[in-house]
Amino acid sequence: MKIRHITAKDRVIIYDILQHLESLSPPEIEAAMVHMDAYLFGNEQHRYRAVLAETDQHEIAGYACYAADRFTKDIFYIYTLVASPLYSQQQLPELLLQHIETDIHRHHGSLVIVTLSSENRHAELREFLLGQQFQAAPGIKDFYGNGIDRLFLVHYLKKDDVTEG
Repeated sequence: MKIRHITAKDRVIIYDILQHLESLSPPEIEAAMVHMDAYLFGNEQHRYRAVLAETDQHEIAGYACYAADRFTKDIFYIYTLVASPLYSQQQLPELLLQHIETDIHRHHGSLVIVTLSSENRHAELREFLLGQQFQAAPGIKDFYGNGIDRLFLVHYLKKDDVTEG
């Protein structure tokens, strides 16, 4: 498995992967595509990074998109971190997250933020991130609707947290 930056030709395949994930709603898929397009075609390409995990057979197994905050120098947001259902049990999220955090560290980032809803379909991602040194920060009650909160998971990067690649 190798990690590489996405190209425009990967867009259709990644979109197909996103559509087959039960954890993403249609608006979340649309948002993921907006962030991907910002990386591929947007005016703020310098802020965005989009990478994929590719098998030895050149199949896309996972995808991640993240970006520097536009108003600070050391805060980054992870917008999308997904594994194809065919490869979800192969430690892909760990591999992608390690790559992301190494890259953020290389760009002098010190805080990584993930926002997501409190819906059960995000439970697996929440548990994964909490097991990877992320911490729950105060959220916003009923942000997405009655009983659906906006959650913030944060990870303060320290030099020892990151494996240089």
